[in-house]
Amino acid sequence: MATDIAPLTLEQIRHRKIDLPVCPDMLVRLSQVLGNSRSHVDEIVGVIQVDPTLISQILRVANSAAFGTARNILSIPQAVIRLGVDEIARIASFLLTKRLFQQGTRAWTPACEALWQHSCMTAVVARKLAGRWNPRMSDTFFTVGMLHDYAKTLLLQVAPGDYPDLDDPVAGHGEALLIWEQEHFGTSHARLGGELLTHWGLPKTLVDLVAQHHLPRADSGQAGQLFDTANRLAVHLDEAGQTLPLSPDLLRALSDLGIDKEVLAVISREAQAEMDKLDAMRRAGNVSSGAHRLVGGVDPLERSASEKA
Repeated sequence: MATDIAPLTLEQIRHRKIDLPVCPDMLVRLSQVLGNSRSHVDEIVGVIQVDPTLISQILRVANSAAFGTARNILSIPQAVIRLGVDEIARIASFLLTKRLFQQGTRAWTPACEALWQHSCMTAVVARKLAGRWNPRMSDTFFTVGMLHDYAKTLLLQVAPGDYPDLDDPVAGHGEALLIWEQEHFGTSHARLGGELLTHWGLPKTLVDLVAQHHLPRADSGQAGQLFDTANRLAVHLDEAGQTLPLSPDLLRALSDLGIDKEVLAVISREAQAEMDKLDAMRRAGNVSSGAHRLVGGVDPLERSASEKA
């Protein structure tokens, strides 16, 4: 198949009667505040406190088993004191991006679950690697991890039944997927994702990292190379927190970051613990998982709660 076809654009996707997801204003504002190194804790709290639904979800999560012993946290300022502003910002970013995933999928299919799991793992690993490089970028890298493959939700609708299996670590990721996308759409999910984040008005740092996350490492800056490493490592981390065989190229990239096999083993265990926490947060925030799929656009967790009321 020819590869010189005109690139698929957001406007063309609209013409196919596929609705573009609307990014929550709160995610745009939170990303802007978190991306500003001069932002104060009060600014972050102020952004969160204008969204009653988000407040309710954060408090449910903060008081859940995801954070260990039972708590009685009644407000966002109190949650910040007890858990820290970084943790609250991460919870908020997690819940807001989950809204986007629910919006961008008509039904919670196995492909959606695979995409969600990879996004979460990438966010967790990216946050950990950023913490070793520039801790101030940790929250930004977490959000990028959650959003970096989001455009795949659009491509799944453009080519239903034909898009490669996202649960396949070879066909659903990396070079094989990029070749398939180029042949069929004249673009990639990364470039389309950058266009989508620009459309939403998200900060340029997020846009660039998403749009460029499959560029050759020589064409990426230090931040791009670090995120590329996190993304590829996430593909290799299985549900048990162990690593599948790593390519020599990925091993060199990890070595460049000062990560040897022992450190990698620690990161793998910590990543799985974080994934367990995110799954508990998802349940506590009444956000659907693979075991609780969307039915008729309604979160079954919320529906069952209303039926019991």
